[in-house]
Amino acid sequence: MPEREIAMLDPALATLSRAARSSLLHRMSALTAMKPTPLMARNLFNGRVWFSFLLIGAGPAAIEEMNRSGKRHELIGRIQQGVEMAAQQGCEVVALGAYTSVVTRDGTALHPPPGVHLTTGNSLTVAVGARRILRACQERGIVGESCPALAVIGATGNIGSALIRHLLRGAHPFSRVILVARDRRRLRALADLLAAQYPEISIESSTDVTAVRDAGVIAIAVATNEPLLYPYHLRRGRPTVVADISAPAAVSPAARELVDLHVIPLAGTVVLPGEHDFVMASHIHTGTAFCCAAEAMLLGLAAPSLAESLDLVGPVDPEAVDVLARLADEYGFLSQPDDCDLLAGTPQ
Repeated sequence: MPEREIAMLDPALATLSRAARSSLLHRMSALTAMKPTPLMARNLFNGRVWFSFLLIGAGPAAIEEMNRSGKRHELIGRIQQGVEMAAQQGCEVVALGAYTSVVTRDGTALHPPPGVHLTTGNSLTVAVGARRILRACQERGIVGESCPALAVIGATGNIGSALIRHLLRGAHPFSRVILVARDRRRLRALADLLAAQYPEISIESSTDVTAVRDAGVIAIAVATNEPLLYPYHLRRGRPTVVADISAPAAVSPAARELVDLHVIPLAGTVVLPGEHDFVMASHIHTGTAFCCAAEAMLLGLAAPSLAESLDLVGPVDPEAVDVLARLADEYGFLSQPDDCDLLAGTPQ
């Protein structure tokens, strides 16, 4: 949400119209040539972690256009500069936030300097998303349904495919899985793989979002500028849970107003214990962080060297998901008794 993020740099900019702020950001992006810029830095958790936030000055629309026009390498170069800048600051773990993971092929297109460990943050995102989905199913009574269906939009993506596997390998209520993605070839390959791994579960696939209409649980993990889920995509008369792990949000405002729909609030964020005044973005709550950033913080708390033994770039590794989930529990990122209350409130 760049037109909101820019107002964080200077509150006076909030008086400008949204269009004016978007135009200003576009001009600033051209002026800075997307060079990495330190946005903020602070000590966290009683000085146990030093956190630095670097900004690559390009909005989602500009990034998508660069991807489509073959200029991805320019953006990868700027992200590489950001990694090297973090290393110069003394950072031992560098997390790829927002679109930087997608652009760099889940971090595999980058070359971290010696002593620096890269992570996409996707492992913690999967762990948190899966936990909140299962908890919401229990709270909404969906586990008691006959044959509830799980639908995943963005199923062939790194987070989407890992989320499916993580949900299905443990105790779960699903007897049917609906895969939705744009690439038919990758979609078919994923469907065949899951059908072989989980023969007791019906696996369906589609390139049409309307295929999720009968699902009781919908997870969305996509990189898009506009909402994908509207009221006509959803079933009526029965409770439906949606976990939106996308940023910006992929659930339309009209869909959020449906009585039977429960959108898991900010499914890709966690509460930072003891850091109630931490502000990372305009559209998440004070005292919380995106899972990508929180994953780097957890590795800093535990030991940056732990990253050497985990696969944290490229396809999400199940072992890394389990380790990050354990660390999140250990350090209170997931065990806060009031995290749901906080996440359900209104972002600052």
